[in-house]
Amino acid sequence: MDNQNDRPDGGGGRGNRRRRGGGPPKTPFLAGQLDWAEAIFLDTPTEPVNEDGVEAIHDASMRILEETGILFMNQDALAILRDAGCDVDMDSQSVRMDRDFVMAAVDKAPAQFTITPRNLQREITLGGSHFNFGQVASAPNVMDLDKGRRVGTRADFQNFLRLSQSFNCIHFNSGYPVEPIDIHASVRHLDAISDMLTLTDKVVHAYSLGPERIEDRWWKTPVSRDYYVACTPQKQPIWIYQDRYNRRWYLHGLF
Repeated sequence: MDNQNDRPDGGGGRGNRRRRGGGPPKTPFLAGQLDWAEAIFLDTPTEPVNEDGVEAIHDASMRILEETGILFMNQDALAILRDAGCDVDMDSQSVRMDRDFVMAAVDKAPAQFTITPRNLQREITLGGSHFNFGQVASAPNVMDLDKGRRVGTRADFQNFLRLSQSFNCIHFNSGYPVEPIDIHASVRHLDAISDMLTLTDKVVHAYSLGPERIEDRWWKTPVSRDYYVACTPQKQPIWIYQDRYNRRWYLHGLF
């Protein structure tokens, strides 16, 4: 009587079980995706309205700027616009500007420009015939097959960044792929931008909530205050900040 363990094709042995669980090696995740490349429109963009319609929209926009005005809740901006010749009401913070002034400023904008992250090969171009894809931003919840639908955490945030880094079709990180709710809002931006800069090498979008927030994101240096523009019940704009260590609020100044 022969021994099944000595037969390559013996039924019921461990060798047979290994064959049934084997097979060709699995294809690596995203192995078949295209290489990183810039996306460029080849066709003429769709025009939802004709030239007369575009001109009507433009004229209406210019009349709003000239006759109604817009609010600038920033003293420096008001001073700059006033010195440039705009009609500025410092009390109401309303600014009216001539259409020639607006179009002269528009003409100064470049037709396109580039943004270069820490990986020089991930540079993107904005404007012209270029377009770029980014992932969804600021979703409050996350869902997967393992844990179902739930409130986002920093671990989920980091995993989405890793996915974004893996997909060549995603050109930049457009904010928070999911809000890391387990990080306090006063310091969330510091941890989030740190993760974005270390887990990906693509262009990142940093929220600009005020001068202090911009400096935090750029230098990645923890600060002790978070500044906010608020308004009193009497409609008085004020500048306040929260000390992130003692969580107390303070009045910084009046607008």
